[in-house]
Amino acid sequence: IMKVVWLKPAKAQIALQVFENIHLKNKIGIIDVLIGQTAVQESLTLYTFNHKHYKAIPDIVLEKPY
Repeated sequence: IMKVVWLKPAKAQIALQVFENIHLKNKIGIIDVLIGQTAVQESLTLYTFNHKHYKAIPDIVLEKPY
């Protein structure tokens, strides 16, 4: 079962600040930052094979799907 999670405007603003701080150095896109920050802000583990980009997001918990 999957749950859809939407960021509230204040949390989206935090995600934009994180994007500003890390996107050039880590070559990460805004969509990846929004996804990653949603996981961080909701205390969720992000299951992805794309650890290279997401590991730049502070406090993120990553796992491979299988």
